[in-house]
Amino acid sequence: IYDIVQAPKSGERSTIAIAQFSDQHIDEVVLSESVMGMNEYNLDIATNRFKTHFAKLHKLITHHQSHYNINEAVLLFEGDTIGGWIHEELAQTNSISPNEAIYHAKSLYVSGLKYLDENLNVDKITVVCICGNHSRETKRIQYSNFNDTNKEYWMYLEIKSICEMLGLKKVEFIIPKSEMTVISLFEK
Repeated sequence: IYDIVQAPKSGERSTIAIAQFSDQHIDEVVLSESVMGMNEYNLDIATNRFKTHFAKLHKLITHHQSHYNINEAVLLFEGDTIGGWIHEELAQTNSISPNEAIYHAKSLYVSGLKYLDENLNVDKITVVCICGNHSRETKRIQYSNFNDTNKEYWMYLEIKSICEMLGLKKVEFIIPKSEMTVISLFEK
């Protein structure tokens, strides 16, 4: 029989909470009857999922803070917030227009960030914003001006401005002009 001793808590185990959020396609519709009653999706469900995402993110990070020194959260907003009209089918079946969807999504993102800024016990919330292909305004992807023709890029810039106007102190944005970015964590 061996003695098993739990290692003492060091209190110095620092980590960063990282959460990914993408492909909400909030304007798309899945009718229950079209999938044999197995699922459904619409703007109301998408809205509730946004709210749940931020509430559970707060809950999970707070839970892990009892075991780790977490002073920073990195949120990855990785695009395709909307389905857009890049396919003929989506133009026919989406519940709202791409501009309406972006307008609605902007409110959801700002609400979530405001909630985390006010309630999450961290010093810094880094928001990395990458555009998806569904929010583009062109039929085909244009690589040399990808973000210039992408509704999400402009939505992210507006979200940043709104957060600054609201005085959210913890939230910092990384909104690259490229389709990807590299960030430093723990000086690496």
